[in-house]
Amino acid sequence: MQPITRSCGTEGLPADVRLQQRQRTLASALQDLPYLKVPVCYTVLFRTPDENIDVRFIQANHEQLQLDFSAQNADVDSVPDKPPYNVFANMATDTRITFSPTDPLTIEDSSVHVRRVKVSETEFQSVSHCLSKMAAVPGKLNIYIARLADGLLGQAIFKTTGTFTVCAVTYASVGSVKAPGAFGAFGLGRTLTHEVGHTFLLEHPFTGCGERTYPDVPATRFPNEKAQLNPATTDGIGAFGCNHYNDLRGINGAPKSCTGADTSGEFELFFQYMDYPSDANMFMFTRGQAESMYAFLSTVGRQLLSVETLTLTSPAQAAPLSLPPINPSPFPEQVAKGIDWAIFGPILFAVIVFISFGVGLRIQYKRNLAKKRVQDAS
Repeated sequence: MQPITRSCGTEGLPADVRLQQRQRTLASALQDLPYLKVPVCYTVLFRTPDENIDVRFIQANHEQLQLDFSAQNADVDSVPDKPPYNVFANMATDTRITFSPTDPLTIEDSSVHVRRVKVSETEFQSVSHCLSKMAAVPGKLNIYIARLADGLLGQAIFKTTGTFTVCAVTYASVGSVKAPGAFGAFGLGRTLTHEVGHTFLLEHPFTGCGERTYPDVPATRFPNEKAQLNPATTDGIGAFGCNHYNDLRGINGAPKSCTGADTSGEFELFFQYMDYPSDANMFMFTRGQAESMYAFLSTVGRQLLSVETLTLTSPAQAAPLSLPPINPSPFPEQVAKGIDWAIFGPILFAVIVFISFGVGLRIQYKRNLAKKRVQDAS
């Protein structure tokens, strides 16, 4: 069953870690800094064939991760140029962060890129549960792909000590905008983008109406789970309104947005990757979020990860993407629908043969019976 709303199991940053992260600053303007490359290892924990996800799903999501972090995603310009959302136009920011391997087509089943572990568990409760089945690879961003429990799409652990960073996503969320996974509206790869943001110490924006978590992200009380830019609403809150779940009135009269200086009109910046809408309604990091992640990777992140500093000037150089279009469907139909034809095919064939044999016997019986009646009549 596909999820109706986003669910992330990542908890808030401890107060001391939040303070330390806010005190980290960049040496110069973000656009003048070199690209940082983070090595990645995927670990697939599977019990059933459909959970043993095709490597092409992983390649597609890895490409989407590259695109989202470099602001090269196809939907990056989706913010309307009319009020009230035009105040958020041109806010999407290239984070100057890319991931290794840079070419998703080089990702393959190996101890380096994609590890696979057959498990007996029907579902996993947390990242820690995933780690208990296969230890993380030191120096890398470890991404676990498994069937997560309680409707979780993903979870990350905020780490500032140790030798790796880690997050987990549920297997059916893995895919991309051009090659969706089995979860449809939540299968465009943005769950991974969201969780990787957490591994770089990004927080959810719905932390209450106190100090903004990031200077360019308006504060909000609750997650924007059903917010969307399109289709336009008809309830009088604007031609590009985001339906009843995101306006100032909130739900059942309870105010959802914060008031005063912490709002842009009546509306919130719900379409950045760290809020809770569906994948198609989240499509950017802001400059404040990008600077925060870069500051983390430039300091304590280097103690956790084997971060490489690149001498590149453009996102195209940092992430040369070469994943070709996949036609007619993103992946084999049996994978998308969770059917293992290697097992089901022979069974189906045997059933057909059995039915055909039974029908043949029935026909032969009727012929013999008719023949006997003719003999008796004569």
